[in-house]
Amino acid sequence: MRKLLAAFLPVFCLSPALAQDAPIETVTVTADSMNGIWKIGLPVWGPYRQGTSVSWGPIHDFYCRFEGPTDHLRAYCPRLTGLGAGDVTLAGNKIHIAWGTMMMRIAIDATEKAPGIFAGSYVAKIAGFVLHAPGQLTARKIPPEEELPDAAGKASVLAEILNHISAGERAQALQRIVPLPKGTKFEGEDELRALGTVNSINFLGRTPTSAEASQGHPNNKIGQQLPNDDAADVYAVEFAKGARVCSMRQRSDRLVDELECL
Repeated sequence: MRKLLAAFLPVFCLSPALAQDAPIETVTVTADSMNGIWKIGLPVWGPYRQGTSVSWGPIHDFYCRFEGPTDHLRAYCPRLTGLGAGDVTLAGNKIHIAWGTMMMRIAIDATEKAPGIFAGSYVAKIAGFVLHAPGQLTARKIPPEEELPDAAGKASVLAEILNHISAGERAQALQRIVPLPKGTKFEGEDELRALGTVNSINFLGRTPTSAEASQGHPNNKIGQQLPNDDAADVYAVEFAKGARVCSMRQRSDRLVDELECL
């Protein structure tokens, strides 16, 4: 739907026989283990290059839905890149996610540290230049049974909107449920409608506000004047025939001016 709008260990002496018998543990990441909802900490902006200096924004949590078989695994992440779904490649215990084109490409390279937990790096490739974000990226798979309190309090509103779309109603008919911008239209209605009614909605978190998304940027001279109350709330939605990650922004006047389900 269009916006309405990734030691030190003690050393023991082993006898040759024990050393030969010690098993070597290998880990292979599979598409089945990747499918689901993930929380990934990434810079809110960057890279910004000024001469030889490259800077990146602060880390914020983003939420992605991984879906597909090994040869067509994709990452769907509302409000993350604006570059569509990411292509996911698996190799042993490593994962590579890429968005964009050969001229402008961003990627995540990470290694599984424990089941459902990855650590790695965030890289931008721009016209042949490779720029690495500082620090370590972390990603965690959110178990389906994990439920957080609905801090945003918008689950019921989102469920009602989605269920009415599932029933075949168009955007303008939803005005009686919640205020929508004039001329609102939905794209991908048929896709959502095919998923059926909503079975469950779980709160995940929120996207950065405009002020947070520009925090520390060298070109931002008016950062304190940018809105700090315009985050979108993110939910994991289970439909009768599938799942989506939906981000919805509802203003203080109840107007829903952003809604995206991926």
